[in-house]
Amino acid sequence: MARPEAITTHTMEVLKKIKTVMVMMGLESGSKEIREKICKRFMNEKFLFKAVKLLRENNVDSSMYNIVGFPTETRKQVFETIKLNHALKPNRMTVKILCPFEGTEMRDLAIEKGYITDEDDITAMYYDESCLDMPQLSPEDIKGLRKTFILYAKSPKFMWPLIKICENETPFANKIYKALSNSYWMKK
Repeated sequence: MARPEAITTHTMEVLKKIKTVMVMMGLESGSKEIREKICKRFMNEKFLFKAVKLLRENNVDSSMYNIVGFPTETRKQVFETIKLNHALKPNRMTVKILCPFEGTEMRDLAIEKGYITDEDDITAMYYDESCLDMPQLSPEDIKGLRKTFILYAKSPKFMWPLIKICENETPFANKIYKALSNSYWMKK
């Protein structure tokens, strides 16, 4: 695991010496607003592109760690994250749902906004479902976006309207999801 800013030509030499096969980097969110105001991460996207390029040039896989369901996050901001992954084309992606742990600023913000109460037990929902009840992005919306995130990020954009159907939990949506998940571009 590394921060994108840490992937330089010098660190690539070290990574090659120790025969590194993959480096996982935390993007968290493609939304600059979410990254800076909510995550307090002031990372320039150019470092991400540079890091992925360096890794690719040196035959080291890149893996991007993403989170959906931040307090105040909108569907548009989730798609900023999807679009950034789409542009970066990492070898692998991980997508988790935010869990606002006690003692964090994110939990305080979620309580302040009324998305959870101070008494809410979030441990049962850890990464599988959102415990935040937000008007702009429901727990079901977040679960559907997590489910389809990698499909969106790896698929040509003309497929996105079809992928949107897969965000739902219906037999028809699940059949489409399965077919798209097994498509040729998902194997790349």
